[in-house]
Amino acid sequence: MLLQFRTTEHKQCLEITDRVRDAVRESGVERGLCHVAVLHATAAIVVNENDDPNIGVDLLTALDRAIPDHAGWLHDRVDDNAQAHIKAAILRDDSDPRRRSAARHLAGRDPRRARRPACRAPGRDHDHHGRVSNG
Repeated sequence: MLLQFRTTEHKQCLEITDRVRDAVRESGVERGLCHVAVLHATAAIVVNENDDPNIGVDLLTALDRAIPDHAGWLHDRVDDNAQAHIKAAILRDDSDPRRRSAARHLAGRDPRRARRPACRAPGRDHDHHGRVSNG
């Protein structure tokens, strides 16, 4: 099942728990695992408490302080969103090879090709654009 989320801000944390819980319930599956992943280069899934909505605000503030916009990032020359890629790379867990394959496939790359290095030279292979959803 594919869930899609739309952000309304350039940088935004979204609470997705209820939608994921509803999707699992509607699936009819009574036992098993639910794998939640984001297949975009400038977004990430973060597990955190949600009792205080300021947690998301604080997370975005901390990320902006650590990785500021337009701080001389080389990738900004391509599409002006280097900080979004850096923040997502720090937050996201790319250890699942299925996520890497799916992301390459959705980006129009053949997942059967030889492995590419995790870091590429600036200005190469930039066919992905988007906004930071949560970081």
